[in-house]
Amino acid sequence: MALLLDSEAQFDLRIAECKVPDTLRDALKGNGINTLATLSYSFGQPGQAIDHDAFAQVTFESQTQTQLLAILKEQVTAPDTAVKRIPQAEREARMTLVKNRLAGVSVSGSMEPGHALLDAVMNMVDKNQLKYLAPERCVSRVHELTSLKTPDRILDIEANKTVVKDKEDKLEVPAHTSLQVLEALKRRGVALDFGDCMGFIEHDRYVQTLFEHLHREPPQGYQRCTIAQIANADKEAWRKVIEQSVKPRRDATGVRPLDVQLTQALTSYEVSFSLIPLPAKVKPEPKPKGRVVSGPPPLRSEEFPDGLWNLKILLWKALLQKYEYPDLGVVDEVCQGTKLTGPIAPVPVFERAFKPASLTEEELRLGAKASRDATVHSVRSSGDEFVDSEVYRKTCEERNAGWIRGPFALEDLPPDAIVSRRFGLKQGEKVRLIDDLSGSGVNQTTQAETTPALHTLDVVAAMLLQITRWGKEFSWVGKTVDLSAAYRQLAISEDSLWASYVACFNPHSRRPEVYQLMALPFGATSSVYGFLRVAHSLWFLGCRALCICWTSFFDDFVTLARTSEAEVLDGVIKKFFGLLGWTVSGGEKDVPFGGVFKALGVQISFEQMPMGVALLTNTQKRVAELCETIQSVLDDGGVSRAQGLSLRGRMQFAHAQIWGRASRMCLNAVTEHAYGNGRWQLAPGTTAALKHFLTCLRDGHPRRVGGSATKQWFVFTDASFQPTDDSWPCGTGGVLYNDKGEVVSAFSLCLDGPELKALGFPGKKTVIFEGELLAIIVALKLWEDKIRNSPCLIFVDNNSARDVAISGRARSRPAHELVGALLRTEDSLSVTPWVARVPSSSNPADEPSRKGSTAFNEVLADTSFVRQCMHFILASAMGQMADKGGKCEQ
Repeated sequence: MALLLDSEAQFDLRIAECKVPDTLRDALKGNGINTLATLSYSFGQPGQAIDHDAFAQVTFESQTQTQLLAILKEQVTAPDTAVKRIPQAEREARMTLVKNRLAGVSVSGSMEPGHALLDAVMNMVDKNQLKYLAPERCVSRVHELTSLKTPDRILDIEANKTVVKDKEDKLEVPAHTSLQVLEALKRRGVALDFGDCMGFIEHDRYVQTLFEHLHREPPQGYQRCTIAQIANADKEAWRKVIEQSVKPRRDATGVRPLDVQLTQALTSYEVSFSLIPLPAKVKPEPKPKGRVVSGPPPLRSEEFPDGLWNLKILLWKALLQKYEYPDLGVVDEVCQGTKLTGPIAPVPVFERAFKPASLTEEELRLGAKASRDATVHSVRSSGDEFVDSEVYRKTCEERNAGWIRGPFALEDLPPDAIVSRRFGLKQGEKVRLIDDLSGSGVNQTTQAETTPALHTLDVVAAMLLQITRWGKEFSWVGKTVDLSAAYRQLAISEDSLWASYVACFNPHSRRPEVYQLMALPFGATSSVYGFLRVAHSLWFLGCRALCICWTSFFDDFVTLARTSEAEVLDGVIKKFFGLLGWTVSGGEKDVPFGGVFKALGVQISFEQMPMGVALLTNTQKRVAELCETIQSVLDDGGVSRAQGLSLRGRMQFAHAQIWGRASRMCLNAVTEHAYGNGRWQLAPGTTAALKHFLTCLRDGHPRRVGGSATKQWFVFTDASFQPTDDSWPCGTGGVLYNDKGEVVSAFSLCLDGPELKALGFPGKKTVIFEGELLAIIVALKLWEDKIRNSPCLIFVDNNSARDVAISGRARSRPAHELVGALLRTEDSLSVTPWVARVPSSSNPADEPSRKGSTAFNEVLADTSFVRQCMHFILASAMGQMADKGGKCEQ
């Protein structure tokens, strides 16, 4: 420090850096002030009052005594690798200038450089010395904030003293894929612009020049340029400019040297050599088809030796060939194993749908170490001892069955090994193993050109509808055939074993353990495609070869049979799967055929099959669990957004098995709460909707399939509103036609004062919309005995009434209550009407809705009976009139 204070050269350097005028510099030297030491005490002691005439010199003296000496001390005592942090005020001011200057660039989110990156650039500027900023060091501010952790404390020696200080933790961001590297380099461009070392536009042009090599077609026998080569070329370009002593600061002419020199460095021999296409990898010769030697054989069974196992495959293939199955490639996939990564082979029996990959296998391998370390580090207890013990117990069972191998030490894994996290998902009293191959990036490498079409409940309902049309003389039963450990009976291809490692938590050692999967995991995209491909072939053979009436949904086969055939068919199905090497689940899942059975989470009943009707309803367990959840929400008085969306999903599935549309209004209320203003507390409307849904769950009619009447009914309704006519202020009318176009019945009714008041008049100037809606409900209630369980078309000439009747929602309170009455009426009649608009001039109900109508007198319903129906509707909807009793009888 003494040498620096007494050095005239250092004095001249600091004077120049502080931009002190030459006249003042010469004046100081003329007075013998030519070192920092003489300058410090030339104007008295620090803190001593100075005359106003010497204000400029006092300011300079203060800077030299405090800031300058502090800087000099830091330059001497601080190590060369120490990075000084930019003051917060200066950082914000500079970043504001950058954002204003780059008006067309969004400097936010993943594009905003982290503070560590900005500090590194400013330290280059401060020392006027370039340093290479690798992509992984170009962290974003978002990554910086989400990766903060408490720094470790270490002992160190500084100036012959022992001190305790924070250990420097160099934060890095993943930079393995082309997108990650591109984003990192763009952040570096923003940071260089921040430090005025290089313009963002110039740096972006440099980056684009580099990335153009990714799209160049390579010569035959060579592969495209990889992202690893791009990163290496970037490093060589920076090394070139550093060797040329290019400075980060502007030169004497105000030009930034990096703007030109960095792009020119791309033409150097070293950089060009890094971008030369590499020879393509030669694919190994395909292995002979047969059993996969590593891990369990596909369609594995401990009861049979390998010779018989091969016969099962041959039998399966022979049957597929005999019945001309269009996807014989499924046999090859089972023999060779399913690949977890890369393109998924197109399946002819699947629907066309392209799903692109977002990651290449090479990029996944490049980031293997970082991904592996991060995954293993993230494996910890779930916080539920039962879940932890079940996951580990099932993992050990899979190891004993030969479905996985291990455990392995982390250092013994191959360099490109990908480790996925294994965790448990609690489903009631059971825990399902989930292997998160999405979190490790394995699923992102899959690319599919087709997608499987699952046989959902809609397909089951279509099958039920068909058997109701075959006649009522047959008695039908059903059951669900479940395959045991279905995924685990298919092997992973040897080519994908490098990506088949999983890490789970050992509750005994409290540490993660790594295993290698040999059979298909539950959580891999390829597993779904591979298993459904096999399941579809089994379903096909059952249909074509054995004439089984069944559907396929993953490992569940919903099967229907005549009662006389059920016992025989049950044995045939088990023998069918056994001959092909599959095991049917036993125990509580292996229930006999019955008139009431469970399938895909619902209960199917043939109790009304003599009437040509099959019923789909929620299971008692599902109803009880959902009622308990809803009641808990009502007791708490509120629900969060995430819980609300989860509850809505469960309600939506249950609603699908309840006849009618009334319960759907409850779903709308829960959705509006979840996506509303974020409040936790339930609104009165949401509370009422949940209570009504509880009623629908407990008392709602099951979903009916079949049994529709052969007749169709056509209902025309209308309303008129003339408040100045005291004798007929508001009227409703309706006409009922059969499917032959014959008039069956009609009604005409004038609303009196209390009835108009119930609709909102005179508070509202017009109630024509409410009158139109009321006419629809009156028509359904009046003719309920005729249209019950029948197709029904309703025609109105009011667009608003039509829209509200279709959507089941209304904004105003009277209309809202009327819509509720409409939906309840539909449910009681087991009808779902089709509502359409008809022009007023073509609406036969227009005349009965008006005063003095004589139309349809021969079929006109009794006015007192019609009014009785209207009072019943208004009473049930708004409680403004006396309840006239239950069903209206004429």
